[in-house]
Amino acid sequence: MNSYAKINLKSFSHNLQYIKHLLKPSTKVMAILKSNAYGHGSIMLARQVETEGANMLGVTNLDEAIVLRDAGINLPVLILSGVMEYQISSFLKYDFSTVIYSKEIAFPLYAAVKEKKKRIKVHLKVDTGMGRLGFKPEEVCPFISQCRENDFFIFEGLMTHLAKAYQKEGRAFTLGQLEIFNGVIADLKKKGTSIPIIHCANSAGIIDFPESHFDMVRPGIALYGVSPFDEKREGLNIKPVLSWKARIMQLSNIPKGKPISYGGTFITKRDSLVATIPVGYADGYSRLLSNKTMALVNEKFAPQLGRICMDLTMLDATDIPGISVGQEVVLIGAQGDEEITATDLSDKIGSIPYEILCGIGNRVTRTYNT
Repeated sequence: MNSYAKINLKSFSHNLQYIKHLLKPSTKVMAILKSNAYGHGSIMLARQVETEGANMLGVTNLDEAIVLRDAGINLPVLILSGVMEYQISSFLKYDFSTVIYSKEIAFPLYAAVKEKKKRIKVHLKVDTGMGRLGFKPEEVCPFISQCRENDFFIFEGLMTHLAKAYQKEGRAFTLGQLEIFNGVIADLKKKGTSIPIIHCANSAGIIDFPESHFDMVRPGIALYGVSPFDEKREGLNIKPVLSWKARIMQLSNIPKGKPISYGGTFITKRDSLVATIPVGYADGYSRLLSNKTMALVNEKFAPQLGRICMDLTMLDATDIPGISVGQEVVLIGAQGDEEITATDLSDKIGSIPYEILCGIGNRVTRTYNT
């Protein structure tokens, strides 16, 4: 017995179409499927993306890319974190595109393809303010000129990443990033260099900064029905894709004044009916949620009791009528008129919904509703 996640592919398709509705018809879409599609299952969602007409897939690393190709996914794939030197021989067996973000990452790759007289597609990343990965703006033109002497790199894309587009107070910073990025584009044009796919916009950029759309956008969290913004936003026509559920393993009558779970961090305040479910922090149900969250049973909220264990969690079912062993419990998702979202959980532990979704473990069975 374990917990299970239900993935609604219709909702995923709805979200992708909503995003496409915000774009010009000519703007391409790279669906971001990194981290196992934010915990939703990359292979199944890649297949859905293929049917919905996206142009490219974005993954973190070579291993994630190979998983998709070996599963028969034929869409172009961009490796967002680039290829390390030890991975080059494996990378060259496939037709992936890769991000290059520094000379240190690019030159070993360039030497390898030059030796094999092989041309590969690369997307050059510019750091316009994220402070993470990327060439400095003034390095871009000299680097491209240097590599084009032998033309083993096909410069398919030029990209940057927005650091504060999701923040209300981040508008000026985002516009500053776009100004820097547009300056790089202008410098390349002056030198007669044309790069086919210029891309920048994440989910928040797509929604709030149409000037960031360029040739292609990179939706991530919005595809999965979660708002990218750090404050409540009305009018987003996106639907949650994932629900996470379990079934009651045992119901125990616990007297008033008894401790629950490790360390006895919760003491029953009354005679209580305690429901134990087969989900814990090894599944991604964070221990930090202990004594802070609730689940849904019979369309009612059941408070979580005591420390969340590696494999088990306890709920207060005292006030829930008609409860029985085997009954479904909702950790994320809707039941009747009530709902628990990934954002609800992340807010309780000072995190973000990305971490909640990406943290759902492999032993949580995924099923797909079409």
